[in-house]
Amino acid sequence: MKELKSGIKELERLQAERDEREKEVKDQFDREIIHIHEAAADLLRICSDPIEAARYFTVSEVSEIAENEFNLNLPRYVDTFDPEEEMPLDRGIEELDAARQAARISFEYLDELLKTAVKSSQ
Repeated sequence: MKELKSGIKELERLQAERDEREKEVKDQFDREIIHIHEAAADLLRICSDPIEAARYFTVSEVSEIAENEFNLNLPRYVDTFDPEEEMPLDRGIEELDAARQAARISFEYLDELLKTAVKSSQ
């Protein structure tokens, strides 16, 4: 009878372990499915815009590949960098003036702090 009870306890423990492992597998599966859906959405977004697609895909001639010594690194064939934001010149001048003004105020504040520190140390 004692062996039967310990056998039942062992089976219950194994069942609990199995249930926990099944839950871990299901959770991992759910995470992977979410990742797959996100990747599919990215691909749809990229492929639906020709300009965006040109940043990721290209068809290269064998001669171009040979010219690059058969190096297949993407940057040799596609421009993967985000284009820089163009700023009107007058806005750039305004931002530069604002930055200079902020720097001047900061330097004046720093000078005052240093003068105060020197006075208090004497």
